[in-house]
Amino acid sequence: MGNRVSFTYCIDDSKNVYPGIMVWDADSDVISNFNFLTGMTDQQQYEANANASSLAASKRPNTAVARKIEQEQIRYRLPDYLPGFHCWDSNDSRYLICEANHRKPNTGPNYLLSIFVTSEDGLHMQDLQLKSRNSEILLGCTVPYIYFIRSDNDENDISNNEMNIGNLLLRQIFRQFIGLENSDPTTNE
Repeated sequence: MGNRVSFTYCIDDSKNVYPGIMVWDADSDVISNFNFLTGMTDQQQYEANANASSLAASKRPNTAVARKIEQEQIRYRLPDYLPGFHCWDSNDSRYLICEANHRKPNTGPNYLLSIFVTSEDGLHMQDLQLKSRNSEILLGCTVPYIYFIRSDNDENDISNNEMNIGNLLLRQIFRQFIGLENSDPTTNE
């Protein structure tokens, strides 16, 4: 079904992971990435560099495009995080979910990045939401749900957008789909 591959990689022999997620698109034979340190995709970084060069040459104020890139960069900048498990939506091969795990376990919250990927435009950051305290391992996603192996903690305070499935699984609703979980498939698309 899919024509894209998401991956991470080690940058040295000490098994240090590159702080970003890579996506290879088979149709265009291009690798795109999102860098957790900068909070930008490779395309955004390219545009920011080009804009900085033109601003320096012309001494003009920032454009609306530059301000938009800066706002997104601030929202998605995760310098203390590394990519964790990641998976593609089982129904829409353009939708990617990636865990952002704190470099030092148990010192900060972990997040879920949702990314929309197209051959024409590359990676587009959709949302950044907290990963549930009740979730352990990301298993998969099918809009509007994300599936996890449940954590063993005793808290297990289930929020309104979560549901236990048996003793081992947890289903969470994507934040941007809360209220639409019972909609027909056409509405979800």
